[in-house]
Order: sequence, then C-alpha cells, then structure tokens
Amino acid sequence: MDDYEVDLIDYLRVMWWGKWIIIACFVLAVGVSAAIVLMQPNEYRGMITYRISQFSQVFGVSALDGQQISNAIEGTRPSFLNAHLSLQAKVEDDQIKVTLTGSVPRTALSDSLTLLTPFVKGQLQALEADAVSQATGNMQAVISQLDRQKELLTQQMDEITPHSPDNPLFAALAQKVADLEAALAEQQAHLEILSNTSINNLLSVKTLGTSSTVKIGPNRKMSVAVAGVLGLFIGVLLAFFVHYLINTRSKEASRKQA
Repeated sequence: MDDYEVDLIDYLRVMWWGKWIIIACFVLAVGVSAAIVLMQPNEYRGMITYRISQFSQVFGVSALDGQQISNAIEGTRPSFLNAHLSLQAKVEDDQIKVTLTGSVPRTALSDSLTLLTPFVKGQLQALEADAVSQATGNMQAVISQLDRQKELLTQQMDEITPHSPDNPLFAALAQKVADLEAALAEQQAHLEILSNTSINNLLSVKTLGTSSTVKIGPNRKMSVAVAGVLGLFIGVLLAFFVHYLINTRSKEASRKQA
C-alpha cells in the first residue's frame, strides 16, 4: 500500500512538472478541433411520407411493388435537387418515406421538400402508365389468341355434316365457340374500360402530415470534448516521455562526471 502511494505521488509530481506540456496539448487539440468543426457546414435531414393507393388490380394490372417504387424515385435525380442533397426512398406497406439529406441551409432543404411531392407523383404515374401499357398489350395478345381459336373451331364446324345441334361433335364445338365468344367479350370490355380510364383513377398518392427537417450534424460540442480528452491523454504521455528523457540524460551526465 505504501509503495502504491509513493508511486502515485511520483506520477502526480511528474504530471505537475509537465503541466505546461499537458496544457499545451489540451489547448492545441481543442483549438484544432474547434477550427475544423466550425468550418464544417451544418447537415440537415428532411423527410416526407406519402400513402399510395392502387386500384388497377381490378383491371388485371399488376400492382407496383416496393422495389419498383424505390427505383422509380431514386433512379431519376430531379433537376431542382441541390447537388449536396442525397435522396432515399423507403416503402413500407402502402407508405413511402422519402428522405433528403445533405449539407445545405434549412430553407433550401424545405424548398426541395416542397418540390418533391409533384416529382414523386409524376414518377409513380409514369410507372403506373408503363404497367397499364404492358397489361393492355397482354390483353390484346389474349384477344388475338381467342380470335384465332374461335376461327379454327368455326372452320371445324363448317366441315361437319350435317350442321345440326343433334350432332354431338357439332354441339360440342358450338359450345366451345360460345365460351370463346363470352371470354372475348369480357376481355374486350376490360380493355375498353382500361383504355378509357385515367391514370389518376388507377393510382392515388397522398401526403401524410407535414414534412419535417432536423439537424443531424456536426455535433460540435461532442467533437471538441473528445478532442480535449485525447489532448489531455497525449499531453500526459508526452510529459512522462520528456521527463524520462531528461532524467536519463541527467544520469548519463552524472556517470560521466564521476
């Protein structure tokens, strides 16, 4: 215990001896850190949430999935977006959370969020238009296939003698033709309705609440505090090192004189 107390007192004496070294390292670390963080611009994050409602499945159009929506929003950088802003879209169920992050003034970020809503709606409407176009093409292909099947069955019916409902083969073909005509009528009706329906009626995008902006960095106080602690630590080590060098040289000089 006594040896421990002696060692501790010796350490404190060395630290007191090198107090100016410790203070200099502390001041230098805090000063450099403060200068660096003060030169860094503030970084903000803004977020806006949308709710998407899709009604196109009624007409046989595939629903937009989360990955498609994210790619549509993130894949095209809007012209109004500041070069220092990054855009990220996250889809959860029927909600889309769009985040802007960057080192720009808060007012510039708020302005970008205001312009973001028509951009998001435009991207999703374009995506929905592509889905409708693909569904329309599929319906037209199905209609052509049904027409071809009907034409072949009609030719087979013409080759049957006699043309009488009492003929089992003729009756079976007639029933198939009737079924094809019903399927054709249904597909043509869906196609006509889909062609005459506006994209706005197939897809709805609404803003939930209001957009929010928060400051996310830099944390100047924390940076300066960490730099100060590191400066003290380095100063203590340097004080002990310098004290060790001086004592070593003193001992060597004493031995040479002796």
